[in-house]
Amino acid sequence: MHYKTILAVTDLSVEGNQAVQRAALLAANCRAELHLMYVPILQNPPCLNHEIRLGELARSVSSGAGVCVKALSCWGATVEDVAVQANCADLMVLSYRPEREIVSFFRGTWHQRVMRLTRCAVLLTRSHGRQPYAKIVVAVNFTESARQLVQLALDLDDRAQIELFHAISRTDEAKLRSADVPWEVVKMFRGRQEAYARKCLYELTQSIDAGGRILTFSTKSGDAARQTFLHQKDTGATLTVVGKRRRSAALEFLSGAVSSRVLGLSSADILIVPHDRQPSSRAAAKLRIAAERGDGRGAFLPGRETVR
Repeated sequence: MHYKTILAVTDLSVEGNQAVQRAALLAANCRAELHLMYVPILQNPPCLNHEIRLGELARSVSSGAGVCVKALSCWGATVEDVAVQANCADLMVLSYRPEREIVSFFRGTWHQRVMRLTRCAVLLTRSHGRQPYAKIVVAVNFTESARQLVQLALDLDDRAQIELFHAISRTDEAKLRSADVPWEVVKMFRGRQEAYARKCLYELTQSIDAGGRILTFSTKSGDAARQTFLHQKDTGATLTVVGKRRRSAALEFLSGAVSSRVLGLSSADILIVPHDRQPSSRAAAKLRIAAERGDGRGAFLPGRETVR
């Protein structure tokens, strides 16, 4: 399993706690430990009793989902605070909230700023989180990162149907058209591109140990973000998995990112995986354990009292 510790971020609103429910469902399926962290939404002031409410939520989730849940005593006053905890986890789950402030346009949204400081995968939810994912679309290219994306999707929910999707770029075809190449030649070039993409997808499915599950694949032509969104919509997939290169705020502002555009178009949950993703390190785990011992609080285990 790739998920041993899952961090769920909530502002204790209905939407935030729905993300916690999704994280609990995944933690139960992956047999992972679930950590809850309070983070006030955007510029809102923190709740005065957030520690009490977060503890009550942890107790309720542990009892309902049957997982080990820890309510973190530290809270996310800054993106740096959240990144510290994300670096001790294998997956961070939070509710997606579109940001319309001008400053977010230039420096990136809250989750983008967190992802620049961590190599943890981030699941942005829109659903209520009470039902497992029925179908997951994994948007892949033909680099080494593709195998990691598929494996993470397989580990996330062993009940879901997994489909690999690749959007074929039409950049080279556009160059042929602009050079007035005969249509028959363009058609032949397009056919070869599609055949090559399907061959690569087939080889990718055969190289992955899916534990007896059948991996399907599809291709479409055009802009990667738009075609991924359209395919997710057409197939009714409830989760889309996309990769993300690590970029500076300036470069992301100038060139954009496929993951951000898919997020803006789609209404499904999105799992964004950094290409340089790393599982939580032993050093980070030691820091986490030391923090847990030092804060005087324990984890809630299903059917038990707080463990010290």
